[in-house]
Amino acid sequence: MEQDFALNLNKQLRDQTFKSTLTFIEVIIGINEEVHRFEEIFENQYIMTIRKLCLPPEEIQKDESKHRKKEVLKKLIEHFSGSVTKAYKYI
Repeated sequence: MEQDFALNLNKQLRDQTFKSTLTFIEVIIGINEEVHRFEEIFENQYIMTIRKLCLPPEEIQKDESKHRKKEVLKKLIEHFSGSVTKAYKYI
């Protein structure tokens, strides 16, 4: 039961982090027309937000993995339907 709660909480925190990243992209890149590389967005927005939400270190390590980067980029591409460079094969 406690483990299920922790997994659910971690998922909710990741969902919130992804929404925060979407907002960053919509405002900074969409409105201000700034150009940012995915690596910068992932490290400076997504990972930094995950750290601020105080996930356990082992969960943060999962988020820093190449697999998670690909997942996040894929979700961004799906959300913005082609407005984001499809570069996830290079990560």
